[in-house]
Amino acid sequence: MPDEHHLKLPEGDEPSSLLLSAVATLGDSAAHLSVAGVDSLPGHLQKQLELAARYFDALLESRYAERLTGDLLLLAGAAYYLAGRPGSSRVLAERVPELSDSDPLERMLDWILKGRFRRRPPEFGDEGHGPALSEIARHVNKHFIDGTVSEQLEGLLSEIQHRAYKERNSRDVLLADLIAAVLRCRLAVSVWSTIPKFSDQPVDVWQDVLSKPDFPTELWPAQRVIGQAGLLRGRSGAVLMPTSAGKTKSVEILVRSGFISKRVKLAVVVAPFRALVHEISVNLRRAFRNEAVRVNELSDALQLDFDEVLERILGSADPAPLVLVVTPEKLHFVLRQMPDLAGQIGLLVYDECHQFDNGPRGATYELLLTEIADLVPEATQSVLISAVMPNVATLANWALPDDAEIVDGSTLLPTERAVAFSSWTGRQGRLEVFDSEIAKSPDYFVPRAIEVAQLEKVGRERKVRSFPARGDDAWKDVSLYLGLRLVASGGVAIFCGRKDTANGMVRRAVDVYRRGFGLSVPADYSDGAEVERLKWLTGLHFGADSDKAVAAGLGVFAHHGSTPHGLRVSIEHAMQHNMIRFVVCTSTLAQGVNLPIRYLVVSSTKQAGEDIRTRDFQNLLGRAGRAGMHTEGMVVFGNPSLYDQRFMKSDAFDAATDLLSSSNMEDIGSSLLETISPLKISATMESIDIPPRLILEFLFADEAAQVQWAEQVALLSRKSSVAAKAIIDAMSSRLKVLETVESHLMAMRGSDDYESFRERARLLSEKTLAFALASESERSVLADLFERIAGRVNAVDPRVDRQAMYARTLLSAVKAKRIFEWVDASGAALADLSSPEEWLAAVWPLFVELCDSKLFRSVEPADVSYRLALSWIAGDSYEALVALSAALAATKPRGKGRQRLAEEDVISFCQQTLSFECSLVVAAVAMAMGVSDGDAPISTFLKSLKYGLPAKLPISIYESGLADRALSIFLVAHLEGGGFRGDHFTDALTTHRYLVTEAVSRAPSFFTVALSHM
Repeated sequence: MPDEHHLKLPEGDEPSSLLLSAVATLGDSAAHLSVAGVDSLPGHLQKQLELAARYFDALLESRYAERLTGDLLLLAGAAYYLAGRPGSSRVLAERVPELSDSDPLERMLDWILKGRFRRRPPEFGDEGHGPALSEIARHVNKHFIDGTVSEQLEGLLSEIQHRAYKERNSRDVLLADLIAAVLRCRLAVSVWSTIPKFSDQPVDVWQDVLSKPDFPTELWPAQRVIGQAGLLRGRSGAVLMPTSAGKTKSVEILVRSGFISKRVKLAVVVAPFRALVHEISVNLRRAFRNEAVRVNELSDALQLDFDEVLERILGSADPAPLVLVVTPEKLHFVLRQMPDLAGQIGLLVYDECHQFDNGPRGATYELLLTEIADLVPEATQSVLISAVMPNVATLANWALPDDAEIVDGSTLLPTERAVAFSSWTGRQGRLEVFDSEIAKSPDYFVPRAIEVAQLEKVGRERKVRSFPARGDDAWKDVSLYLGLRLVASGGVAIFCGRKDTANGMVRRAVDVYRRGFGLSVPADYSDGAEVERLKWLTGLHFGADSDKAVAAGLGVFAHHGSTPHGLRVSIEHAMQHNMIRFVVCTSTLAQGVNLPIRYLVVSSTKQAGEDIRTRDFQNLLGRAGRAGMHTEGMVVFGNPSLYDQRFMKSDAFDAATDLLSSSNMEDIGSSLLETISPLKISATMESIDIPPRLILEFLFADEAAQVQWAEQVALLSRKSSVAAKAIIDAMSSRLKVLETVESHLMAMRGSDDYESFRERARLLSEKTLAFALASESERSVLADLFERIAGRVNAVDPRVDRQAMYARTLLSAVKAKRIFEWVDASGAALADLSSPEEWLAAVWPLFVELCDSKLFRSVEPADVSYRLALSWIAGDSYEALVALSAALAATKPRGKGRQRLAEEDVISFCQQTLSFECSLVVAAVAMAMGVSDGDAPISTFLKSLKYGLPAKLPISIYESGLADRALSIFLVAHLEGGGFRGDHFTDALTTHRYLVTEAVSRAPSFFTVALSHM
């Protein structure tokens, strides 16, 4: 905001009047920590020190004491560090200007706060404190390079303190005390002082790791509590760890501790989302680069693409250490094919383990933990990690050994967060800001936060248009406007509850700038070259003139489940490296993916039409204010009606404020338990209380009986607006959960007879999280549920050997049996199929019969879905796919009429139906055929369908790590134009690397980094 619009302070108010008090608090804290050691501050002094740190920071930001900027940066950096917020300390320390001519004590404190201890230590001259400071710097430098602990260092620190006190210079006394306190704390928490002790391993076995230039020099507070709990010695535990508190590095240290102690040869990291799997694997590959450790991110294609890697573990007496990073679905699949692998796992890390109540995916995650507990050796270490586990004790009791630790680092927040509500009652709007808890009135307000701009008319338009515009969609416009205002001060993410809302906001940004909106575009605060590279890749996918590509040129990017994989990881990489600053996203932001932002603008508290859970919202909050990049984050509610109508519609405002308190987080539940829980109809938000045993009748009824059941329930419901169709839709996700259980039971049956199988199913139900959370009456129903599923499996096909084969498909017994019968009936004809197109034609009837997508049955003309599938496996861009849909005049039902297929319909059909659902069917066909050859035509077709690519070379490029279908197609054309002929990208890297480098240089920097590791 321009200076002329800043509010005048009331006469007599002087922000710097508290400076002496804050300095005194800092000095008292430093004195205490110098004597008592790190983490020893009493609670009252800890709170006072945190307030002092925030005060110094706020005084800097306000620019009310600009002549003290250098001093305030040092004071704030020291205060944040001693308060246990090293990330915030580093942010401010990096802003301290060069102090070459300054007082030696100032320069020393600056050097200590910046923490560049592995570089050549500074010299401080021959006068005054200089000789002692130079000697201290040499000892500190040596400690952080090789772990040497100097016996002289403590005496030298005492010497500078005594000298300062003797000379009675208050400034020197403060600086000397701060130097001593910060340095003593840094030495106490250095990796040399902590990791060997926490892991119970000698320093020399850690020497090579701890001295790596890119390895941390110290452990942050939340990382230390992990070590103090014994997890680096192999103890299992459940870890509550705030976002940006150092989780990624903690996982690396856990893995390293297992390898170094020889406890672990195979470590498995499980994460519930593909994007998160990719991020973790990239970070671990970078960490273990040039070491004898292999990090393997198994693709999420359900095929035998891992046998060579894992056979090395199973077949070698002394295999090299291996880290597998997988989704629960992939690990399930791997264990079905190679059950002996579980016996080799020494460490299991379950990331984002609050996802057990996330539909069928949650059920898979829960059953994986239930199953694997009986398969892995007793000595295997298991670690659950999440930022949001309110019922952590229940989860630990269920999933972990009796001696497991609960590691609660939830209070060790790495940054502060403020909350603001937009208000727009007059011509201009403002932000009402709450610095701490939501009270009756805000702590302060920001005037002129919303200033309406008149937009230019286009063509023959007469209507006056403005931005932001009032009306029913004001919440969208205000959210976008605030994001565009805030981006000058740091990274912005706008959260939307739906993908179409996010896409609409991106289109709106293009529209307002096209109409002459005057604010600087986000690209002006971004890396211009990276913005152009992202625009180029977006253009490859959607067309150079598409709204998405134009928005990319403005520096505005959509990030959600339908964003193409390569583009999505490129956006994440660019955000992480501060090359772009503006994303509009959905719940992908809450899925553990690291998007370091300063401002989170919440456009809606709905997610997919339902109220967002407090637990999910708390996970969102953690993204605002990334430690090491910002000292404070801000969450802004973009809908003005929340605040402005807080008295007339208090429920909405109260619901929003409730989301801000972690004490309101819902316990982690179970998708398995939810199958017998009361119905909740999204359209009306009505909960229908149906006895669990009556729900069982629906779950095991045929389609006609299910319709009749739903009609009866609709008649009994309190609201006549609840239709039978809405009830069936609400129950559909429960049927998918049952298929997950069915597949699991088939896998565990072994050679049991039917009665033993039923009993094992009942016993399995008693080991689930659902059972641990259930009431006594629900437990009885759960046991019956598992028994009835076992009975249904046996009724479909009683042959034990066939059930074992069906289980490997991850499909239900009915679907798997149908596929095997189809393969048997097709006979030798399948062996003659050679191209992906031939395979698509052959299996298409199976897709229509077995996959749930409505586009198979309700779209018109009838051949649209098949034509789209052909275009998909040909590698055509999304621009071409959407154009094909338009050319065919494709429509879908809407109410009593029909409407054209939207871009989102086409993308969802390709990325979800074809790439995931149909790929499961093809993988099952390959198993029924007994095909394990990765070069077989059906294997190529499976990958073609999974990735949307036409042949082996682009598939090879995609799987090498350049995982973007548009870039793969572009690279093929570039290589073939340069004379390369072949199917394998490794050959192209050997003979035509210059062509690859040339082509990849046009793509976002993520791919250049990926190529450099090949």
